[in-house]
Amino acid sequence: MLPLFSKQTIWYSSEMEKNSLFLDACNGRNTKRPPIWFMRQAGRYLPEYQALRSKHTFVEMIHTPELAHEVTLQPIKRYGFDAAILYSDILVIAEPFDIYFDFIEGKGPQLRNYHDDIHDLMNKLTASPDFDVFSYVYETIRELKLSLKSTPLLGFSGSPFTVACYLIEKQSSKTFGTIKSLIEESPDLVHKLLKILTDTTIQHLKNQINSGVNAVQIFDTWGSILEGDLYHSFSLNYIQQIIKAIKPLNIPIIVYSKNTQQRINDLISLNPTVLSVDWNSSLAKIAKDYPALCLQGNLNPHILHDSKEEALLQAKTICNEMKNSQRFIFNLGHGILPKTPLSHVEAVVNYVKSL
Repeated sequence: MLPLFSKQTIWYSSEMEKNSLFLDACNGRNTKRPPIWFMRQAGRYLPEYQALRSKHTFVEMIHTPELAHEVTLQPIKRYGFDAAILYSDILVIAEPFDIYFDFIEGKGPQLRNYHDDIHDLMNKLTASPDFDVFSYVYETIRELKLSLKSTPLLGFSGSPFTVACYLIEKQSSKTFGTIKSLIEESPDLVHKLLKILTDTTIQHLKNQINSGVNAVQIFDTWGSILEGDLYHSFSLNYIQQIIKAIKPLNIPIIVYSKNTQQRINDLISLNPTVLSVDWNSSLAKIAKDYPALCLQGNLNPHILHDSKEEALLQAKTICNEMKNSQRFIFNLGHGILPKTPLSHVEAVVNYVKSL
C-alpha cells in the first residue's frame, strides 16, 4: 500500500503549475480567462479514442497504464484543455474485494458475477481490501505527471451511494427499485456497505493524491434519487466523511451532484473547494447567493451536441455572468455526449480561450 501524502502538501506541486489557471481558480485568485475542461473529455466523441477502442475493450483500456495514459492525453493534445482527468471508472473501487464489472456495449456496466446477491457481495466486501490491485491506476498517474508537465491532473471517485447503486442493482437502472427496497427493508445492511465503500474510497483518493494528482472530484450521480432524511443519511453523510478525511491533504476537492440548485444548502454544508453545477441549475444564482464559493460548470451537453451556434450562445452567457469571478471553471453540466461533433467542442474551447 502506498504511504499517505504529507499534510504539508500544497496545491501547486511544481513551479510550472503555479501558472495554472485551473489551480488559480480553485484557489479563488484567477485574474485571467476562465480555465476550461470537460467531464468525460477523454472518450468516445474523439476519433483517436475510437481508433484505440476498436483494438481494445474498455476494461482493458482502463487497466493498462499505457492505454489509460494515452487516452487521458488525447483531449489535451487536441484541444489544450486546462486540466486533464484520469481515464478510469468509478466502479473500479470494488476491485480490492475481488468484485468486478464488465462494460457491455450499448448497455453499460454490469456486475461480472451477475448472480451474486447482496449477501454474496457483503461476504466479499467484509474481507480486507487489497489495494495492490490499484497499482495500474497509480502507475498511470505517475506516468501522466511526467507527460502533462504544467497541466494539472484530476483524480476522482464516485460517491459511496452512487457506487452502491451499481453494486446492488448489478447494472445501470432507470428506477433503482432494488436499492430503494433494500434501504426500506435492511437499512443497517446498506449503511454497512456504504461505510466499507467510504473507507475504501478515502484510501484510494489518498493514494491517487500521493501518486501525483492535483485535485480530486467526487461524482454523486445517483444521490439525486433520494429525498430528505434518506438523502442526508445514505448519500450526503458519506461524502462528508470522505471530504473530512481528504481536506488535511490540502488539494482542491470538487463535488458534482445532479439537482445542484435544489440541494444547494446540503452541498454547501460539505465544504468542498469547488462545486460542480449541473446544467439544470442556475450558475449565476448560485454565484450570487454564495460569492465565496468556487464554481464549475455548466454548459448543457445536449446543446453542445445539437448546435454549435446555440452552444456558443450559452457559453457566452455563462462567461458573461461569471466574468468578474476569480473562482470559476468552465465545464459542462454533465459528461460530454459520445456523438458530440468535434467542431462544436473546438468552437466552445476557442471562445473561452479567447476571453
